[in-house]
Amino acid sequence: MINKKILIVLKYASFYSYCESIIKELEKENHLTLCVQEENQINFTNYYIDHSSMSLIQKNINNNDSFALVDKSRNIKIVKGIHRKGKWTKILRIIRESLNYLSFLIRGQDNTFVKLQSKYLSNKIIKIFKIIRYRPLLNILFFCLKFIHNMIPSDKNINNFIKDIDPDIVLIVGANWPTRNNQFSSEIDFVKSSKKLKKYSILHVVSWDNLISRGLYHYKPNLFFVWNKNHFDEAKKIHKMPEKIIKVIGAPFMDKWFEEIKIKSKKEFFDSIGLDSNKPLVTYLGSAVNISKNEKFIVENLYEKLNKNNMQLIVRAHGSNIDQFKNINKKIKFIPENGELPDTDQSKKLMIETIKHSDFTIGINTTAMIDSIILGTPCIAIIKEEYSKIQIQTPHFNKVMKEKVFINIADEKNIINRINEFNLKEKSLVTNKMNEFVKNFCRPNGIKTSAGRKAYDEIDSLIKNN
Repeated sequence: MINKKILIVLKYASFYSYCESIIKELEKENHLTLCVQEENQINFTNYYIDHSSMSLIQKNINNNDSFALVDKSRNIKIVKGIHRKGKWTKILRIIRESLNYLSFLIRGQDNTFVKLQSKYLSNKIIKIFKIIRYRPLLNILFFCLKFIHNMIPSDKNINNFIKDIDPDIVLIVGANWPTRNNQFSSEIDFVKSSKKLKKYSILHVVSWDNLISRGLYHYKPNLFFVWNKNHFDEAKKIHKMPEKIIKVIGAPFMDKWFEEIKIKSKKEFFDSIGLDSNKPLVTYLGSAVNISKNEKFIVENLYEKLNKNNMQLIVRAHGSNIDQFKNINKKIKFIPENGELPDTDQSKKLMIETIKHSDFTIGINTTAMIDSIILGTPCIAIIKEEYSKIQIQTPHFNKVMKEKVFINIADEKNIINRINEFNLKEKSLVTNKMNEFVKNFCRPNGIKTSAGRKAYDEIDSLIKNN
C-alpha cells in the first residue's frame, strides 16, 4: 500500500495516543490527513492544534510543558474537523441517544454506564421506555427508530469536506460518543458520507470497554477494527456488525508497552522519587471519575497498613480524577504529582518504571490494571459489594475477572495478609495466566505482531481485494 491518501478522524485530540501505532505504520508510505474534531482537556493536560506550526500539542497547564504529538517533520497534515449541522441534527440526536439507551435495556444491563447514558435523554423519553419494559416491544421500537435513522441522508457539509480532501480511505476513531454541550457528535456521519462518495471507511474501537460502555456504532463501515475475540463477539452481538467486516487486530493503545524503552534501574527510580529500594513497593492505580469519585479512604487505609509493615505506597492517579485526592495525607506520594496519561515518551517511560519496579499494583477498575498485567507486575483487585455495578455487573471487567489474572481482595485493610499468602506456587500460576491473557487480550495475532502493523495489513488487503 503506497501513496494512498488516508483521512483519520479523531473525536478528541487526545485520542491520538489510542491509534498512534496505526498512524505510525500508515504514514511510512502514505499521505495522511489528521482531522481533529474537538480539542480537549483532561484534568490539567490540554490537547490542541497549534495552527502556526500545524502541530498536535499536548500541554501541561500546571508547569507549561509542551510536547508535540505530531509535528511538521512527519508526513501528516492536520486540519480542524467539521460537525454536522442543519435540520436533521435534532432528530438524529434524539434517535441515536434513544437507540443507545434502548440497547442497554434490551441487554438487561443495570450499571454505571446505563446511568451515564440516561443523561443524554429527557426524563419523558426514559419514562416511556421504562413503562414499555417488555423486551419484545423494546426490540420493535428499536428497529423502528433504526429504520428512520437509516433513511436520513448524509450531511452535505461533511460530504464536501471529504470531497475536498479526496482520500482513498477514511478511518474514524471515537464514533460512538454521545452529543455533549450542544455540539453534535458527527464522527459516525463520516461513515455515511464515505459510503455515498464511494470511499472506504473504517471504524476503530478505542478502548477495552468501549463496545459495551458507550453508545452504538450507528452505521456499518467497510472494516471494523477490534482488539480481540471478546470485542469480536460484542461487535457482532451488540453493534450488529457483519462478521466479514470485523477484523481482530489487537490493542493499538497497548502497543507502547511492547516497545523497547530504556528505563531507570530500580535503585535509580527509587532514589529519584525519594523511596527506599530495599523496601517493597505497592502502587495504587486510580480509576476514572465515572468509576469512582472517592478513592481517598482506600488509599489512606492502604498507606496505614503498608507503612506499619515496612512497605511503601505510591499512587498513580487517573488523569481525569486527581481532584478527589486534594485533602489526602501529605505523606502519601503521588507519581506523577498531578496525574497524567501515558501519551508522551516521558510519561510512558515513567509509567513503565513505576509499574515494573513495583512488587504489586492495586486498584478497583481501570485500564492501568491491564497495563500492569502486560508489564508483568501482579495486580490486586479490591472486590467489594459496594462496587458491584462497576465490577461484577460491568461485563468488560467481569470478563477479565473470570480470567483469574488479578489477585482478589475483599477489603484493602487485608492487603498485608493477601501479600503474605501470595507464595511461590500461586505466583507461578498467576504469572502463567497473566502471560496467556496478554496474548489473547492485546496480541491475538502473535506476541510479536503489533496491532498497528495488523491494521496496516488489513487496510492493504481491503484495497487490493476491491
